[in-house]
Amino acid sequence: MLVLIIHLARATHRLAHVQDLKARLHAVNAQVQGLEPHAPDLELPGLELPGLELEVRIQDAVDGSALPAHTWQAHVGASLIRPFYPFPLNPGEVGCFLSHREAWQAFLNSAHETCLILEDDADVDTDAFAQTIQMVTQRHCAYTQLPPRKPRSWPSDRALSQSSLTALSPPNLGTTGQILTRQAAEQLLAATQRFDRPIDTYLQMTWHHGVQIHTLYPCMVQLADGPVTQTTIQRKKNRSVLTELSRSWRRTLYRQKIRRLALSPKRRPQSQI
Repeated sequence: MLVLIIHLARATHRLAHVQDLKARLHAVNAQVQGLEPHAPDLELPGLELPGLELEVRIQDAVDGSALPAHTWQAHVGASLIRPFYPFPLNPGEVGCFLSHREAWQAFLNSAHETCLILEDDADVDTDAFAQTIQMVTQRHCAYTQLPPRKPRSWPSDRALSQSSLTALSPPNLGTTGQILTRQAAEQLLAATQRFDRPIDTYLQMTWHHGVQIHTLYPCMVQLADGPVTQTTIQRKKNRSVLTELSRSWRRTLYRQKIRRLALSPKRRPQSQI
């Protein structure tokens, strides 16, 4: 399994965490392989993942604020897919989307069959690592979200004391952690040469890209503590109350449309992987 930690170079407040996360994942791999961990003081639970080998890399993120105009024009459009996204994309959102596209391509350029993609504000609970990987691989899921917090639409009948894997309609917002297959990466790359909304909002549109998305919760992915959680996506400040109310209203209408489409049987393509 390839592990890619997407990290923005100018987010220096996250670098120490990213390096520590990479070291701990190397230690997990060392224990799985029966080797000495890279971090001798790290106590890991017994891992039973026969045949699993992790290759851990730091994947350079795309800095949306430094994109040349031709790159922006090549990938970013407006009103490309219905329902239309009600807001223009900001540089951070464009950079985030392109960063995931580059991660998908890096995965396809490797020899691995599955890939764990983590954003650089993610942390991993090594105690839950084996269970998370086993549940996803045993179900042969194409794309599995690993949210650090309980999704808003999480079924009320699911106990939070044990992990559960389900397909939410629509999928959860957020891309802190995910595991995907080569076929899913190929399909998503092909469908997102141009885009008009943030990546997590686009991923909700399973009827458009055709990849079935599952969500595992609770899982091994958590949010890192401290300054690491400070967002790198810049948002406009000092908006008027009227502007904020207008944005809230448009956001609510958009999400209602997405939910109706996600729940419509006509919007579930037979070709979903």
